[in-house]
Amino acid sequence: MDIGIKVTLRGTKMYDFLDRLISTSLPRTRDFHGISKKNIDQNGNLTLGIKESIIFPEASHDKVGHIFCFQITVVTGTREREKAEKLLRLLGFPISKDK
Repeated sequence: MDIGIKVTLRGTKMYDFLDRLISTSLPRTRDFHGISKKNIDQNGNLTLGIKESIIFPEASHDKVGHIFCFQITVVTGTREREKAEKLLRLLGFPISKDK
């Protein structure tokens, strides 16, 4: 019984996926108000949990058959949380500001 899979994207495919995630999929998420700074760990990596796979237009409920959740981790080369946050903002991630 398969319970999980890991995929590593690099180069053009990675940038295409990030572009679709940031510009199309995250805004389709229910009650989305930005990514919390808490999702960036001390090593500068961003981790997102996606509860519904149908936020991606390619994954319509008719084609998939069932809704599944998954986790996305964006690994940066920085070792500091602040530098990683700045890099992710420059890439276009909608990181919410702390109040």
